[in-house]
Amino acid sequence: MLLLLLACEKETAIVEQNNAPVIESLTDPGTIESGATTTLFCEAYDKDKDQLTYIWSGDGNFSSGGASVQWTAPETNDDVYCTIKVKVSDGAEYDQKTINVIVKAKEPELVKLELKAVEDTYIDPNSRDQNWGSRQDLQVYEGKIPYFKFNISSIPKNATITKASFRPIIGFNNSSVKPYGNVTFYHVSSLWSEHSLTYNNRILSGNNYVTGMNNVKFDVAQMLDVDVAYELKDYIKNPPQGNELVYNRFCMKIESTDGGYFYSREVSGYEPILYVEYIVE
Repeated sequence: MLLLLLACEKETAIVEQNNAPVIESLTDPGTIESGATTTLFCEAYDKDKDQLTYIWSGDGNFSSGGASVQWTAPETNDDVYCTIKVKVSDGAEYDQKTINVIVKAKEPELVKLELKAVEDTYIDPNSRDQNWGSRQDLQVYEGKIPYFKFNISSIPKNATITKASFRPIIGFNNSSVKPYGNVTFYHVSSLWSEHSLTYNNRILSGNNYVTGMNNVKFDVAQMLDVDVAYELKDYIKNPPQGNELVYNRFCMKIESTDGGYFYSREVSGYEPILYVEYIVE
């Protein structure tokens, strides 16, 4: 009897190898300003065409994930290095890449203000009880003294003053006064009102010398430019105690041996100006 033996070969399942995704490129901002936002893009491919997920991490803030995200650099007062990492996964395998970004401290914004006088007047030793708060001319001869007041409440208390100029405008002279005068400027740290100030109740204290100008011409209209940066810095740093109204007012006065007059705030286009530049760190 012939016996035939047949061997059955067992089938073996063939499992294809999964290929990890590959990151080809990642946006590198290089350098960015503190708090600024930019778009980051990760270009990746998967040989098996699997669906990919993107996980972003590191310093700063990222928008919702994906191949493209909005990244906001952290706020910083110094130049720093930040790390950005992206991980691309197909569910089983992954690739990841890290970059370092330089975040530059934000440059403080320079604010420029041109403040018009909110009050001005002058006092006259020859009319001791008379108030001149509504006059268009602020006379500065024969002992007459003009006063100027500016509202500085819009300047933050933590501001760093980089420039401050008091800019009164000389009016046209008349034949009754000398065309030249030696002018002295003072910072006044006491409260007064343009509608009540007279020679008899004039400010006797808190008058701080600023500067003097010799031979100022009073026979032609011109704007004077007086540096008061030091006075304004000191006034903001060391304001009068207990009186917010005083703190919010920066005052000047002018004395002259001879001269003519300055325009008051009642003359449109010729108002006395306090020009200020400042930054806030």
